[in-house]
Amino acid sequence: MFETLFMSKNQKLVKVWKDEHKVIAELAGKILAAYEKNDIKSTKKYLNALEHVTVAHLMTEDVAFYNLLKHPQP
Repeated sequence: MFETLFMSKNQKLVKVWKDEHKVIAELAGKILAAYEKNDIKSTKKYLNALEHVTVAHLMTEDVAFYNLLKHPQP
């Protein structure tokens, strides 16, 4: 019961990553929908947002994941 109250640092990282993955997937869906409607302005807006979110996500996830692989926590 109390396990969820005191999540490990790794569990918190995974939750953040999963939440970011959802945002990335939602943006991809918005891009496709806007493109299908030939809404170039919205397509560009969502592409720019996707780029920002994805680059930031990959940078933080890669560094954190690399550190976890090199220095596993008990």
